[in-house]
Amino acid sequence: MAFFARTLGICALLPLALACARSPGAPAPNVGAASREAEPVESPDTDPHERQPLPHDIVMRAALPYQGLRYDDGKLLSRDDLLETLADVDLVCIGENHDNPHDHYAQLSLLQGLLRLAAYSGREVAVGFEMVQLPYQSVLDDWGAGKIDDDELLSGVEWDKRWRFDFNLYRPIFELGRRSSATLLALNARSELTRKIAREGLRGLSDEERAELPELDLDDSAHRAWFHSMMREHPAPHAGMRRMYAAQVTWDETMAATAAKWLDKRTPARQLVVIAGAGHCQHAAIPARVARRTSVRVAAVKPIIVKGDDDPCPKLAGFDYGVLLQTER
Repeated sequence: MAFFARTLGICALLPLALACARSPGAPAPNVGAASREAEPVESPDTDPHERQPLPHDIVMRAALPYQGLRYDDGKLLSRDDLLETLADVDLVCIGENHDNPHDHYAQLSLLQGLLRLAAYSGREVAVGFEMVQLPYQSVLDDWGAGKIDDDELLSGVEWDKRWRFDFNLYRPIFELGRRSSATLLALNARSELTRKIAREGLRGLSDEERAELPELDLDDSAHRAWFHSMMREHPAPHAGMRRMYAAQVTWDETMAATAAKWLDKRTPARQLVVIAGAGHCQHAAIPARVARRTSVRVAAVKPIIVKGDDDPCPKLAGFDYGVLLQTER
């Protein structure tokens, strides 16, 4: 555990009372995600076959105590209080920095708690994955049913081509979902589609490609402000930036439409936990776009490692709740 704390530069959680104040509709200028969160393809730079595989238990090695933070009023929540609050929500989007095992531990721990509470209340739970694209739902179904093994899952969803982050960062979440008989949902748009939009714009799509598109809201001011803040280090001509934004919206709207379709069937007896990048889970991305489609309660959640005297509130702009991870002293 000390190894991760050292390499990620983690310091102890502030033991202070916090006070956040979010203005309705405020943009999210600092979601703490890498700039690649705003690009239409999220993947490491190196070939997955050239990287040293992460330990099988990388996520459990990264386990840390944590508490919650409600952004609206800055109230600190115990783990149990955070879980009780999220258990009443229909869609919980838990963001991540893809290569951070602490974030994945937070996702795993929250999912485990929500599955336990759902078993008491009788709610059906699904886990939705940004990492798996829509055409591969049947592969995910087969793996969830035990018809194929892990290697066949990774090959079938083209993990190394379409996602490329080490599967060991996600393995415990996938396995927990299968063990608990949760529905496993592929959420993401085809990368071929989002890449083409980023290159040629929506006008460059064929009729068949246009048929894949959900309803797109390209005018959300909070979402647009977040996108431009993420792209400041990647300047582009106006037309290029417009195309990339359309690709980002397509990405978010596809995941939101897929999530809303599943929730619509039996809400409020259903809960969907979305595992996605922090940029997709900030409120103006997947959560608000799900709420636009169907009357459900949504929550945007972000794991945060508080450093020194940092105030976690600015890092939570655009999110409803934080998971404040604390290292051992």
